[in-house]
Parts: sequence; C-alpha cells; structure tokens
Amino acid sequence: MSETKYLRFTTYSREAFESSTDELISNAETQLIGLDIDFDSMVGIGMSGLLVLPLLARHFDVPFLALRKPGESSHMRSAIAHGSIGRKWILVDDFVETGDTVNLAQKLVAQATREFKTDY
Repeated sequence: MSETKYLRFTTYSREAFESSTDELISNAETQLIGLDIDFDSMVGIGMSGLLVLPLLARHFDVPFLALRKPGESSHMRSAIAHGSIGRKWILVDDFVETGDTVNLAQKLVAQATREFKTDY
C-alpha cells in the first residue's frame, strides 16, 4: 500500500485554480483598466480578499496592504496592517453587499496610516 502524500479537503485541482486565476485577472483588467480606475495600491481584508490580493497586486505591479479584522487571531497581534499602501488604493474582496467591509477597510487604513492621506 502506498503512502498518501496529500490530504485533500476539496476536489479543487491545480488546473482549476490556474484557470480560475486567469479568469480572475482577466475580469480585474476589464473592470479596472476598462473603466479607467486610477490606483497605486491594493488593500485586502478577511480570508476572501487576502487569498487573491498578492496575485492581483503582482499582476498590476502595485504594492498591497493586508488588513486584519478586529478580533482575528494572529501571530502578530500588535499590527492591524501588514504590507505597503499608496495614496490611491482599491479594496480587493469577493462580494460587496452592505458596504460593511468597505467601511471597515477605510477605518483600518485610516488607523494604520494616521498621517499619510489616502483616497479609496
């Protein structure tokens, strides 16, 4: 009997991820470049935003800032933000319904940057 090398929690394959990644970047280009949205950095918060944040930031060649929601556990308990941010940032998230995440991100960016003026 051969030893199992990987423990799978989903049936999501590498090929499916690569296909989804290409589609994600294509959609982001359509929305951001096609609509002429001016930004110099990206911000992500929560699991869904943070999963794709580095990928998109690398593709668009901009820095990114990862935010921790209040109450989330982390090895770096003292910081709410990790990374870099420019003056014109956009929020990377998977779903916008009520605006609560956008409002929280704006608040956390303001806390983290205190004397550095940014625009969302």
